[in-house]
Amino acid sequence: MKKGLVLFGNVIYNFRETALFLLVLYTCRRHGSQNFPLVFVKNCFGLFNQVKGKGLIAPGIIFFRPLISTVSFEETLMRTFGIVILSALIVGTIIGYATWQIYHHFNYWDVSFETEENIAKVVSPNKNKNIRPINSLAGQAQVKVSETNYDFGILEMTPENEKGSHDFYVENVGTQPLTLKESGKGCLCTTCTIAKATVVPGDKTKITIAWDASRSGGIFSQGVKVSTSDPTFPEIFFRIHGLYTAAIIANPNHLKMTGMKNGTQAEEQFRIYGFEKDENGLPFPLEIVEQTISNPDFFDVKIEKVGLDQLTEEDKSSKLFSETTNLFIGTVTMKPGMRQGAFEETLRLRTNSPKFPILEIPIEGQIAGSINITGNRYDRNRGILDLGGNISSQKGAEESLRLMINDTIVINEETLKVERTRPDWLKDDIHITYPTGEMANLPVKMIDIKIQLPPGTPLCNFNSTNAEQSGEIVFSVGTDDNKQEVIIPVKFAVGP
Repeated sequence: MKKGLVLFGNVIYNFRETALFLLVLYTCRRHGSQNFPLVFVKNCFGLFNQVKGKGLIAPGIIFFRPLISTVSFEETLMRTFGIVILSALIVGTIIGYATWQIYHHFNYWDVSFETEENIAKVVSPNKNKNIRPINSLAGQAQVKVSETNYDFGILEMTPENEKGSHDFYVENVGTQPLTLKESGKGCLCTTCTIAKATVVPGDKTKITIAWDASRSGGIFSQGVKVSTSDPTFPEIFFRIHGLYTAAIIANPNHLKMTGMKNGTQAEEQFRIYGFEKDENGLPFPLEIVEQTISNPDFFDVKIEKVGLDQLTEEDKSSKLFSETTNLFIGTVTMKPGMRQGAFEETLRLRTNSPKFPILEIPIEGQIAGSINITGNRYDRNRGILDLGGNISSQKGAEESLRLMINDTIVINEETLKVERTRPDWLKDDIHITYPTGEMANLPVKMIDIKIQLPPGTPLCNFNSTNAEQSGEIVFSVGTDDNKQEVIIPVKFAVGP
């Protein structure tokens, strides 16, 4: 019944669209394309959609009556619509049937296959009991499945573990041969192999589901649908799921220190979870043997190994963190005096684990002060000016920035200047417009800065995310007694 309704709906839909198309085509051919501009076709389609519930006659009369010959409007109209409707019925039926066959043949995967409701249709609450629909029919093939849901648990993401497979078994307990066919799957990372596509009564077959998690990691959950010839059990949903993890995980794995002001101290905590076990299945005695940070002058790091009783309630209820075998708690402290602007540092830890000897934790943030920076290509969240990665040396490029200084300092050539740049030649391409008159005495000074890369700029690449390999502009603000630096990382690359 459901398939018949889908087929009928496809035919009606294609009949309607084909009829409209033929009406337009007929009018163009009869009366000439010069009298039938493209805007009329667009208007015809628009009006038809508005009156589609009122039949095909209304748009035909409205649009085609002025164009039909004067001999007999009714006769011409009836002949036109008779031909159009007959042609549309034939073409619409063919197209509707064809699209229905294509849809039913490919039977695209529906994400609802992986919901617990659909799994419950074929998974018994008691795993020890075989799965069997209650109202089976005699004289038919009958499916018996003991398992449709496989949890491979928690695995380390290693080349040996990222691929796997599991065997499911389907038995025919009916009196007629049972046919099986794969009819849908969640993604290309899973494959389904059916040992015997036809199972005789009393026999069973193996269905192997293989997966490749090399491109995913984390939570893995995929499904495969198999169609059967059992009228009471037409589809079986097999599900593979589990969790891939590393031997050591930092949480959070990326420290962000935001909302800080110049001259203040800030702290961020993190945890390190170890999951590694030795060859006997016992917890590996994980230790952190060395720790280094890229800017030790302004950052302190303390890491302490604690007992598993320090796991939070959220950790204990987590499928992943509840398997922890070693736990460390760390604190990163940023000292006062850190320069204003964005920063990116790296905490590097060396462990005694042969599987995971090095763990790196990025640290980033931004320190606010009396100076704010704005610009079209300036990323305030990251504190980076991105001039573009494909600048033509022949054409050059230009970008503007604005410094807003909330200070009583008088801004002039001596109190605001470019201290240094990377590369060095970039310093000559930076032009500062100093405030004059009343603008110079305002509480908040606005200074426009123009960065010009003229034609003939040498080829270079400073587009790296590594701070030491990217460009940089450093402004000095203030007098010798009270001077601060404003550092702006710059990313750009100049090509031919």
